[in-house]
Amino acid sequence: MTLLAVLFWALAAPAGAAEGPSFGAGTSFAAGTGRYWRLALSGDAQWTLPPWAPYGWAEFAADRYASHRFAFGGGTWHELDEDVRVKGGLSYAVGRYRDTDLGSHAVTLETGAERRFEGGTAGAEYLYTTGALGRSGGSVERNRGGQLRRTRSSAGPSFTDHTLAAYGRIPSGETTVGLRVALDVLSDDDDVLSETLSWKLPIAEETWLTPALTLEEGRDTAAILSLALYRTF
Repeated sequence: MTLLAVLFWALAAPAGAAEGPSFGAGTSFAAGTGRYWRLALSGDAQWTLPPWAPYGWAEFAADRYASHRFAFGGGTWHELDEDVRVKGGLSYAVGRYRDTDLGSHAVTLETGAERRFEGGTAGAEYLYTTGALGRSGGSVERNRGGQLRRTRSSAGPSFTDHTLAAYGRIPSGETTVGLRVALDVLSDDDDVLSETLSWKLPIAEETWLTPALTLEEGRDTAAILSLALYRTF
């Protein structure tokens, strides 16, 4: 679902049915092995239109391998019952790898399911990405940037990624501990297994700080530390 579709859901909802919309904005910085770094600014919006919960988001980022990267997308959650919901979404990214004159882009389709338990939340998702610009990551983006620097094609090499992920979130007092494990099956490189451990901390009203550690295992291994600041409005 595109951002236009998300807006349609918000505008077409019967009066009194919607809750919100609610908005959020954040920034994050990551640093890892191999002198990897990433800086990002993002914003999002979501609506509650039972049993639907449409959402949209946008992000501008730069990292060691991409001089700039702009992505936006949207989708919707659908409540199957009080504890189970499923989602579908679509996003588009455009950017440029460093030391190249080639612009790159990619499209990502995502689906997922989530279940709420008394002690937390568990979920799984599948993402299909095609194009010449991947989601930010340490070793994978380094290898793709090198391919683009060597190519003479005006379009650059393309690829497909299949990502299978499982995650869980457990509240602990006012904080939330999260774990996400993902397997990226890549058409142009070795598969990458990543594990991310995060800790969401409230620091002010409607404001959270989330430190996280990501470990990547593929052709290369990498460790990435990140810190994200997020506020809802």
